[in-house]
Amino acid sequence: MANLNVQIPTLKLNDGTSIPLIGYGTGTAWYKSDSGRGIDRKLVDATKTALKLGYYHLDAAEVYNTEAEVGIAIKESKVPREKLFVTTKVITNIQDVPNAIDQSLEKLQLDYVDLYLVHSPFFASSDADLQSTWAAMEKVKADGKAKSIGVSNYLVPHLEATMKTASVIPSINQIEYHPYLQHGGPDGPLLSYMKEHDIANSAYAPLTAVTKAKPGPLDELYADLAKKYFVSEGEIALRWCIDQNVVAITTSGKEERLSDYLRATTFTMTPKEVSEISRVGDQKHFRGFWQAKSAEGNSVVAMVSSVFQLQCTCNNYPWGKKGHESLAASLCAKTPNTGFEIDESKEYAEMWMGDYPVLPAKGLKSGEELHKIVDDNKEQLLGKTCIDKFGGVVPFLPKILSISKALPLQIHPNKELAAQLHKQDPEKFTDPNHKPEIAIALGPFEVFAGFKDNNDIQALFSALPPLERFLPRKDVNFDNEVLKQVCYKILTASDEEIRTTQVELAKIPREKYGKQAYIVELLPRLQEQYSKEDPGNLVALLTMNFLSLTAGEAIYVPADAPHAYLSGNIVECMARSNNVLNTGFCPRADADSIELFTSALTFSPHNAEEVKLGTSKTEKSMHGKTSVYAPPMSEFNMLKTSLQDGEKETIRAIGGPSVLFATRGSGKLVADGDTHDIKEGYIFFVGQGVEVSYEATSGLDVYQAYAE
Repeated sequence: MANLNVQIPTLKLNDGTSIPLIGYGTGTAWYKSDSGRGIDRKLVDATKTALKLGYYHLDAAEVYNTEAEVGIAIKESKVPREKLFVTTKVITNIQDVPNAIDQSLEKLQLDYVDLYLVHSPFFASSDADLQSTWAAMEKVKADGKAKSIGVSNYLVPHLEATMKTASVIPSINQIEYHPYLQHGGPDGPLLSYMKEHDIANSAYAPLTAVTKAKPGPLDELYADLAKKYFVSEGEIALRWCIDQNVVAITTSGKEERLSDYLRATTFTMTPKEVSEISRVGDQKHFRGFWQAKSAEGNSVVAMVSSVFQLQCTCNNYPWGKKGHESLAASLCAKTPNTGFEIDESKEYAEMWMGDYPVLPAKGLKSGEELHKIVDDNKEQLLGKTCIDKFGGVVPFLPKILSISKALPLQIHPNKELAAQLHKQDPEKFTDPNHKPEIAIALGPFEVFAGFKDNNDIQALFSALPPLERFLPRKDVNFDNEVLKQVCYKILTASDEEIRTTQVELAKIPREKYGKQAYIVELLPRLQEQYSKEDPGNLVALLTMNFLSLTAGEAIYVPADAPHAYLSGNIVECMARSNNVLNTGFCPRADADSIELFTSALTFSPHNAEEVKLGTSKTEKSMHGKTSVYAPPMSEFNMLKTSLQDGEKETIRAIGGPSVLFATRGSGKLVADGDTHDIKEGYIFFVGQGVEVSYEATSGLDVYQAYAE
């Protein structure tokens, strides 16, 4: 810890007020989505620590829901009011600015604030909205409730509209500003306009190049300068702002880090060093906030919000449900303005919601394919950890499946085999990845998955004489090697052998099947769906677990495990792959190599209970309304949030990407400074590091697949 006794330098604003060039922020990490959560004592103590160290510039906002904590910290710290510079912002109650400032002052326990800002211009639907709001801000200043007034996140058109009728020029514009987001630099339209009208620049997220946007072109330069000045890279980032007379807003809950940041006031970089940071920083673009609303002509035009709605589509495999009977199609059609229309004569099997190039999701507004959006904004949307672990892609693929009859009997090859197959036949095996998956029932769901216990298989083959033809020898005791041989013999048997066996099995009394008498009902059903010559009927019924699940129950299918979904509506999520080997419940001409299939088989799970995937509580949930399905794999977990009318939930920021989708109900979704409608069928992509809150207007179920 630096243990410095320094005074933070100040900048004189256009109204004569002096503002400290470093401020202590109470948004971002301290933000509370729900004002009813009570006092955050950690923030109170952190703010008192900041005041003790000399951070007398405190930055709050009504939307952060942290003004009360700032007020308590000020009162308990006993710092004289004249030493303080307190900023707060209005947006939640922007339609009633006089009432908003009174509420803020009450929470802050102050008679006035030093700086009052309009938090963003994006509430306005016209220039008149901006102008009337600014008139109300001028009244706040005239009434002595704010010494200075300004704006935040304003672009040139917003400033121009405001200035047309302004009596008081905004003293400051607080914007996201760092070397990777320079708004065109000093000669760009925004900063040059601000300079012309003497509007100061205040930077939030000034440490982005050191924190959220690594790796980047500045890494080496920052490291060299930090070594030269015996400080941290964060202090170099702050000094870059100070040396340009830009007010820097930063935060931390750690006293040591806050103390070290003050070293940014103890040295000055050379003009050449400041310019070099700007030059190198201009090689990369990164915006962490307000992406969708802030395209004001930066050097890199392409920008994307960290939270955006997706549009998806369905495929038409023959095992899907027809028309509106398909939940996949019905949910897909709920997203507005996509042009997707349901044809009652067609089967709709799967709605894909990922960035895989086959059937890719697209941004609803942009129409751009998700894999392209992600590829252009990897660091922002995926985060460094996810990129390092999985590459520059979303590592999972969520789907909705609507199943009217059995899918092909299949396995998904493991990574080693997938890589070999992809190398040999990249058109058929389109990636080198494995594909373990989960399936969550949205209602009644029937599935064959994994092998039965060998004792149960042994019981069938001992009790049913028609099955003897598939045994490698008489009086055999089943183990995994015998099971593999039996599967191979069934799959390679002639159509006549398969047909004869099924006819003979149908004649055997039900009681001979023991506890597996469900085979008697399922056999004719499978024969009707495919044929009496399909070997998949025998492999599935005789050797595989049959499960009948209810809504909320789930299974996990590892790579190389045999499975075939039989009926129902499910949420499915898998590692990002489309590789599959089929051998049954399909025409023989469409089946893959039986030798390859059987050689790759895995024997875990090996009973029905091992197939099931339970849920548990999750630390991601702030209000206890969310559970997690956590399969034994690294690519993803799946959250499920269930809310009754009026209930709320907040999901803590996740260190990687997620895709969330509602399967029931409606409500509001708040994330990254925006409020979205969310209702049955709506799908959103959420970038790394974003907290998400829900409030249900009618019972709301939301699934959220994520990686980190």
